[in-house]
Amino acid sequence: MSIIKTYMEKGGGNWAKASNVATGAKITVESVYLDDESFEGQSYIVVNGIYDITGEAIKVRLGVQNLRRVVETLGDNEATWTNNKLVVLGTQDYPGLGSKGILWGAEKTVQQTQI
Repeated sequence: MSIIKTYMEKGGGNWAKASNVATGAKITVESVYLDDESFEGQSYIVVNGIYDITGEAIKVRLGVQNLRRVVETLGDNEATWTNNKLVVLGTQDYPGLGSKGILWGAEKTVQQTQI
């Protein structure tokens, strides 16, 4: 796939923001990838998912602090995150940035079975 198509598929879309998600809301994980192109030289883990309240596709950008909380529940193998939930724990003000950020946690809804 061309880098332009890849960027348009991964970089566009409906992003979770403090203004458009509710505390306690859940997002069902569909896929996870590393985005090192969309955010001014910063790399983030991005989750494609479904916002459970509306059924709409939504993307979640996870920085290091949020990623650590999610990994505590879902583990560090992103392949096992599918169909589990990200949970909005609340928001946090970032005065230096002049914006609010979302605090993410996770809920394990899929049981992994050993073969």
